[in-house]
Amino acid sequence: MEDTILEFCQKDHVSFMELHNTFPGLFGGETALCFPDFPTLIVWQGFTQEGADVLLNVLNGRRLFLYPCPTLIYAIDGGGLSLPVAKRIRHYRHPHWLPMVLCLHPPEVSCQSRQGTKVKRRSGGNGTGAHRTARRRMRRV
Repeated sequence: MEDTILEFCQKDHVSFMELHNTFPGLFGGETALCFPDFPTLIVWQGFTQEGADVLLNVLNGRRLFLYPCPTLIYAIDGGGLSLPVAKRIRHYRHPHWLPMVLCLHPPEVSCQSRQGTKVKRRSGGNGTGAHRTARRRMRRV
């Protein structure tokens, strides 16, 4: 499945909505991808456990990278999350959505403060539940 996702992402800058429309088997659960340092900052939600594992393997293997993007990308692709949009990377009291796309190349930013950012899978529809952390060695989120 990882190879299929990588092949699909060859066109670069793929939104999670595009993945949802193309690979519905990855979605339909209550798992969200978020950042351990900012657990209320949601990258995308609605993954199955298998779907989250596949994406974490690809991201943490540094075969795909996350780039922030405008919400317009998701409007064009057919929808986004029904959460408030995060204006910046920080802790929020309630969950906020940070719109991101998947890219083939790492961001060209040398911001040392963001190195070693982790991505984790968050289970449960209300944002609580077991957490499984995976190391993320991106320079930019």
